[in-house]
Amino acid sequence: MILFTLFSLSKSIFWEYDENEIDSILAKSFDKPLMLMCWSHFCGHCRHMPNETARFKKMVGNRDDVIITVINCANTSGCNKMAIRYTPYIGLAIGHNSAYWPESKEKEPEKWIEFLNESLKPRISEVSQINTLESIKQSHNHGGTVFYLEIPSRDHILLEKYTTLSKKFYVFRASFSYKIVPNVIPSLVAYRYPYCEIKCNDINNIEYFIEMHKYGNGHGFTYAEVMDAKSRMDTAIIVVEDELHPGHNVLLKHLASNHCGTITPGWISSRRAIQIMRTYNLTEIELPAMVFLNKMRNCNSLYTGRVSIAHKTSFLDDSIKGKLCDQKYISNNAISVPMRKKAEIEAEVTKNSIHGWVFSLLYLIILMIPLFFFQNKNPIVSKIE
Repeated sequence: MILFTLFSLSKSIFWEYDENEIDSILAKSFDKPLMLMCWSHFCGHCRHMPNETARFKKMVGNRDDVIITVINCANTSGCNKMAIRYTPYIGLAIGHNSAYWPESKEKEPEKWIEFLNESLKPRISEVSQINTLESIKQSHNHGGTVFYLEIPSRDHILLEKYTTLSKKFYVFRASFSYKIVPNVIPSLVAYRYPYCEIKCNDINNIEYFIEMHKYGNGHGFTYAEVMDAKSRMDTAIIVVEDELHPGHNVLLKHLASNHCGTITPGWISSRRAIQIMRTYNLTEIELPAMVFLNKMRNCNSLYTGRVSIAHKTSFLDDSIKGKLCDQKYISNNAISVPMRKKAEIEAEVTKNSIHGWVFSLLYLIILMIPLFFFQNKNPIVSKIE
């Protein structure tokens, strides 16, 4: 059945969703992404979808770089399987993790075509006199890392591997460029920030290097990514209510340039940082804030106050040295206090609750003692007349 499906897809870019085939299609989606057009007949905002998807099918043509499927979420479990929580949804499935799938909020087929063309553009470019490395670094401002490879010839084995990896890692908003330099010893460099250059020490293991440095300056993290980044090196994350404020870029640029290759900087929205906020008893009122995760000492520190000036305080240096382990730095007063984690607060509340019950029980016993003695001294005598 799967072989028949793949044969059919080679003739038509449209595929009818099938629970038994989706995993194999997603496994190949780095080479041929799956465009998802999800709707539901119970969704008031989806009334335009049947007519617009029909128009889209006529406009898209017979391209061979994508597979397209239209899913009525009310009739299948496919949307739940792919973690699509709302309709209408127009997105491009690349890999199995839906957190990285490009998404379009547009409602017209013409815009969907533009979205498709933009998302499927080649992710690797050759450096030339016109397309210089400097221009690539300066123009790439999507929160991803710029990778730059130098090789002696176009048929070098590293270029083929590099091209394959670019399809896998571009979902992290990374950019991949290369240059042919005759007789050069192959080299790979990562630029998390235009002036933050990190060199690959093992050219035979470029996938590990790209994996290590895939999060660029200004990357919007998920909670799982924060934990992943912490396992590799020290990580400084700005927690914001919704989107990163332009003023916070000053801090991110400082982290990228002054702590190049030693700290992973980035940000996370409060809706993705629920576990972080619960762990450190952080409230919306205190946002924006910054959490520093020290890999070597396996401890964290919290900064509250004016985040944009955090690099002008002692917070970063002290956090790197481990002086602020489990400390909360309050910038308004330039002081640090022990950080009370939610688990500790809950334990204290439970302890106080238990103490309260014990006190109430003892108080009740004390009140009942006089009554007990009074009853023994004045027994009630029954009289039978």
